[in-house]
Amino acid sequence: MNQVVDIDPRAHGFKIDEGGKVASSEAELANKRIDAKIPEFEEEIDHDIPHDKEEVVEEVYKESLSKDRSDRLGLVRPPDKNMKERYSETKTGLKESQNLDLTSEPKELKNQKEELGKAKWEAWWAEYKESGAIESMKEEYRKKARQEREKQLELGVKTCSICNEELPVSLFQMKKRTRKDGTRYRSLSSMCKKCKNNKNAEYRASPQGKDVIRTYRQSPEGKARAKRESALRKRRNRKATPKWLTKEQKQQIVDTYELMRDCRTITGEDYHVDHIVPLRGENICGLHVPWNLQVLPAYVNINKSNQYV
Repeated sequence: MNQVVDIDPRAHGFKIDEGGKVASSEAELANKRIDAKIPEFEEEIDHDIPHDKEEVVEEVYKESLSKDRSDRLGLVRPPDKNMKERYSETKTGLKESQNLDLTSEPKELKNQKEELGKAKWEAWWAEYKESGAIESMKEEYRKKARQEREKQLELGVKTCSICNEELPVSLFQMKKRTRKDGTRYRSLSSMCKKCKNNKNAEYRASPQGKDVIRTYRQSPEGKARAKRESALRKRRNRKATPKWLTKEQKQQIVDTYELMRDCRTITGEDYHVDHIVPLRGENICGLHVPWNLQVLPAYVNINKSNQYV
């Protein structure tokens, strides 16, 4: 017959209290001691009596606050009845509202101080402007900017802000700018002509750009500008048309413009008659003859500008 051997839990790391309760740690043992003193709330509820769930939960919670476990764990602090009265009074023995009335400045005095400070600021600003300090700062800044522009032109190259390529200054547009005081100066554009033309062409081809262009053309200012440009274009073409053209060749020019109008009607897009060799190019000038004409979409012709491709 096998002999029963008693095993000591302490030898295996367990904890035993005076009541014989066994636990794996001191914390678990302490919890068991506390739980032994707290009755089960579920047993205290009489389920035969109709009750509201929220009221029962609130009642159980209030009852749990008075138990030893909550007090011993420091979860409940007894309320201080005199807390409101004590904190509502200041060190002077007055209430907070009374103390603020005594220590804060009256509104009239505050307004007087603000007006006095504003008057001092305006007087100082007027004196500062009369001293000429602002004008001297403007002149110094403009002198420095003018030196940088001249240095850029002497260097002969500039970096485009779009393609980030170092290009000759001749590929950048020289823009006339006007300051607020009416003075004018000239400076190079931040982007090269090619990038600027591409950006403008993309905008004109977009729906928003088309709406803006259509609205402008229908306005009185747009119609007047179109009339001026048309008269200038006709005069320029007339000067560039040689007198030795035959009637057939002149008719071919008319047919080219008719083709351009047909393209507009069929596609609904804007088309231009372009001179392959521009009439007023940078290094070359062409003639207004049939073999120098081609029909192109408007954005392509505008992007080409007066370049000979």
